[in-house]
Amino acid sequence: MATCATCGGPGVGMPVVFCNGMGVDSAAILTWWLDRPASRDFCLHELVVLTAMTGDEYDETRRLMETHLLPLMREHGVRYVQLARCGQSESAWMWVVERNRPVRRGYQVLSDSETTGRMFMCGTRWRLRDELLSTGTLPQLVSGKRLCSYRAKGQVLDRWIKANIAGPFRHVIGFAADEQDRITRDTSYTSADPQIERRPWYPLDEWGWDRDACDRYLQLRFGERWKRSCCGYCCFQSIATGRRRGTRNNRAELVARWRDDRAAAALVLELEWNAVALNPRSRLFGYASARRVAVEGGLADLVDEVDDRIGRLPWAIYQVRRAYPAVRIDKDRPSQPGNWHTHRKGQAVRSLRTIATGRPADMNEQLTAQGGVEEGEHGIVRLWRHIAGPPYPTQESFLVAAPAGIPDKVGRGFDAIWSAAERAARLRLPKQQVVQLDLLDTLTALDGVATLRRRLVDHTTR
Repeated sequence: MATCATCGGPGVGMPVVFCNGMGVDSAAILTWWLDRPASRDFCLHELVVLTAMTGDEYDETRRLMETHLLPLMREHGVRYVQLARCGQSESAWMWVVERNRPVRRGYQVLSDSETTGRMFMCGTRWRLRDELLSTGTLPQLVSGKRLCSYRAKGQVLDRWIKANIAGPFRHVIGFAADEQDRITRDTSYTSADPQIERRPWYPLDEWGWDRDACDRYLQLRFGERWKRSCCGYCCFQSIATGRRRGTRNNRAELVARWRDDRAAAALVLELEWNAVALNPRSRLFGYASARRVAVEGGLADLVDEVDDRIGRLPWAIYQVRRAYPAVRIDKDRPSQPGNWHTHRKGQAVRSLRTIATGRPADMNEQLTAQGGVEEGEHGIVRLWRHIAGPPYPTQESFLVAAPAGIPDKVGRGFDAIWSAAERAARLRLPKQQVVQLDLLDTLTALDGVATLRRRLVDHTTR
């Protein structure tokens, strides 16, 4: 039998790393282990519990952790490390103290203790909201990956493990017994860093516990329901998508959380406003916007407060362009006509440019004067230039008035995809229309943006 390297007692002979997401599944595993030593085959000296903070969890999550789990962890001397990303850039770093010496790391250690009495829910260098506000986006699921979770949590945890865990380790994952698809995917996962030797372990699957079993156990143990851990703007907290977790967190429960945590709800509405301005399809829940959910849930006064705050900010006119590639028929061949699946689009690439800044009324008036119209439930003024296809590749572009501060950025590969879409569009037009478009493009290049700037200057100096 293996022994614990710290105390010499029975153990598994390797670190046991438990990534605690602070939700129902994680809380159930940790509580069961600490209440019933026979349920685990390792020594608590081998266990280290990690949490990477997004900075925007509901405050209810902090209260549940500090009320119930932290006292239990202190009682058993469990090491608990709370972490955060230390900057938006992939190369961001800061000095941290490890083994009594300062070292450069790509994460921030908020707390590392066996007697933790407080949750540090936010780092001092970065929050996930910082990234979303600076890009005008919402949490996204791309190619099956939750990009927000990966950047705010996955990368941080991997970096800490690489720096602090030597050799193989048992990696505890809180997937429930009814999540076999996620377990299968995770079993085949290997860290992006070959130096990390993880051996995944799924206790809830071994015990046959599904989410309902975890819910019931925690309610019996602590006398209250353990609510889902997530950011207030998480699109997966869901208002009935048909998936198991979606049906559980229905709209009434979601609105109740927003009502209890109005600051979180206000942030949701602000993030969605910015995202919808730059992409009219960016409703938080896909088929329903956070704005609609709030209004129908009796939070119209909060919506008005957020609208009023947005209306008092400095604004800008942005040029938003998106290039949609066509999916390649043969992935081993280059993307070119003849190898395009013209009715299947690939991942869009965006170009964003600030044209002018000023007061909200001035920005909206300038767009309206050129033919822009107020659109959608958010009342956002846009002036459309290109409407996206199919067929693909295709272009989308418009001018929009929205709060200032989102930096200019051109996505990787944008120019090539935009040019391909432009050529494809011309091939589909009669020759006479192509000549007319060439003339229009020339006039636009000479007059378009420059004219808009001149009109704005004339207007603001009246």
